Amino acid sequence: MWLQPTGAVIGTVKYGLIIEHKGNNSYDTTWTRNYFISEFDIGDLDGDGLTEIVTDTSTGNDEWLRIFESPALDSFPTSLVWGYDHPDYDEVNWITISNDLDQDGKKEFLWNYLGRVHIVECTGDNSYQEVWTDTARMNGKMLCGDFDCDGKRDFVGTSTSIPRIRVVENTVVGADSYAIVWGTPGGLGDTMVYDNAYMIAQAKDMDGDGKPEFIVGSKRIGIDDSLEFAVFEMNGDNSYHKVWRVRPQKGNNRGISVGDVDGDGKEEMVFSTSGGRLYMYKNNGPDSYELMWQYSTGLDAAPTLIYDLNSNGYKELVYSGYKDYPESTHHETHILEIVGETDFVSLSADSGDKFVCLGWTSAQEIANTAWWIERSTQPDTNFIRIATLPDTQGTRYDTTNYTYVDTTVTNGIIYYYRVADVPLNGAPVWHGPVSATPYLVGLAVTFAGMNLTASSDGVNLTWRTESEQDCYQWEIERSDSPEQGFVQVGKVDGGGTTNQPQSYSYADNTIAEKGEYYYRLAEVDRNGNKTYHGPMSITFGGDVPEAYLLAQSVPNPTRGGVSISFALKKSGNTSLKIYNIAGQVVRILDNGYRIAGVYSIPWDGKDEQGNKVSNGIYLYRLVSGEFQATKKITVLR
Repeated sequence: MWLQPTGAVIGTVKYGLIIEHKGNNSYDTTWTRNYFISEFDIGDLDGDGLTEIVTDTSTGNDEWLRIFESPALDSFPTSLVWGYDHPDYDEVNWITISNDLDQDGKKEFLWNYLGRVHIVECTGDNSYQEVWTDTARMNGKMLCGDFDCDGKRDFVGTSTSIPRIRVVENTVVGADSYAIVWGTPGGLGDTMVYDNAYMIAQAKDMDGDGKPEFIVGSKRIGIDDSLEFAVFEMNGDNSYHKVWRVRPQKGNNRGISVGDVDGDGKEEMVFSTSGGRLYMYKNNGPDSYELMWQYSTGLDAAPTLIYDLNSNGYKELVYSGYKDYPESTHHETHILEIVGETDFVSLSADSGDKFVCLGWTSAQEIANTAWWIERSTQPDTNFIRIATLPDTQGTRYDTTNYTYVDTTVTNGIIYYYRVADVPLNGAPVWHGPVSATPYLVGLAVTFAGMNLTASSDGVNLTWRTESEQDCYQWEIERSDSPEQGFVQVGKVDGGGTTNQPQSYSYADNTIAEKGEYYYRLAEVDRNGNKTYHGPMSITFGGDVPEAYLLAQSVPNPTRGGVSISFALKKSGNTSLKIYNIAGQVVRILDNGYRIAGVYSIPWDGKDEQGNKVSNGIYLYRLVSGEFQATKKITVLR
């Protein structure tokens, strides 16, 4: 997993500033204030549909708590609607807007001032009143939620001067009543949290166990000065424990952000440390996390934000900091977005009557935006885009299968296809090509017969088909046994897909010894599937057979077709016919001049009109010159 910049670097110097996405990963400063904003939070506090910014601001030695509101729905919060002046004690005063902590229908904001948490509640339109102040010293960031899932809302606070964590719960729903319900011991003996524990963040449920988490960053001062980022989770009502921690480096904690950066529906944690280092961790099991990405920003003090600024479904990582601090006051804001990547497995193609079906598989996809499908009639050139399939799921870490059916094809033409995954912020990656040939359903290779003729040089094979479906090539195989030991002795290109008769021939000149040999043909389609025809035998080493012969049909009885072999001692007019028991001609298989040799002719069990014959006994009769012979065939369907 890695990320890259999506927009220009934006420089600022001590201003309250709003940066807006203008489209196509372009950003601009749209609102500023000429005073320093220490801390802020944004929301609709008084429920009037207008956005407020709650800020702790300062100019010189003056410091104020201020609320600015948008004067209209389509404007920025520029109108000062409420304020509170207070002395500047040179502390960071954290602010957090809650979603109605006591569930009385009024939102609050939490303000950390003088080491105490103050809850200020909205009492009307642009009217606010403090309703609670804690008695424990908590001067770190604050989180709001129901962390023990008991229906009562909590907030979590931390302390830096005395290392500790506190969970405060609303004890009476609908009333401004709060109490500390859980906390770490604090002090040097507290191994739950260490010094400077002021950075904290919350997660919805990173490991999918139904329990929300909160993350605390602290520093092991006096031990090894390393930073520790720890994940806390409930283990009972108002009870929490540390379930995971990591210590990436020495230095200071600059920030913690939580959000789904890769778009897979699970949140990642991003830790920011001194020296401008960023570390991203992702869940890989129950209460377990692994480092997925790290980055050196080149800035000092780089707090982070995770948010989908450009509304493309993937959250960006925003970080800010000083360049060459403290010598320079130049401040920069950078925006990073994930770069997609796909682990592609395979691509295949199948075909039928006027369609080609593509199938492909990926092992995992990270921020994939779409699939592009292109087609050509050439294997290497002239590809044209025929479809774009948006990838609505985006990121997944398991195997996924896809299909696409192309119906804009013509039977009998070979088509080549390639598929590209289109990663976010990356170049398309092409896979393929694969090929397929659409064909007419029902059209199959109709084998019409094979002949063998011996000569002084070898054996000549001839065969015919009435039609072919995806016939890529023919393989000629030979053996000295009818059942085993066949080896390939040659190849002949097939006719592809056609309903026209095809004739083939092959001369086997590799025989070295006299004897009886068996041949068979393997019909091979483009996927490598084979259909065998034969075998049939011939004697090599003599010019012609020594006698006439009509062999018994194979198989017999038959449920479909048979093969009839015969040998001719002399050349001459030859006929081979099928008769029923009444002596009527059912089918003429051969009627013409043949040279002396050995032949094999198939009968598909049909009459002259192409109809299947009925069950029963049939006769086949060979007549050649003065030779005549008749044998029986039994048809059992």
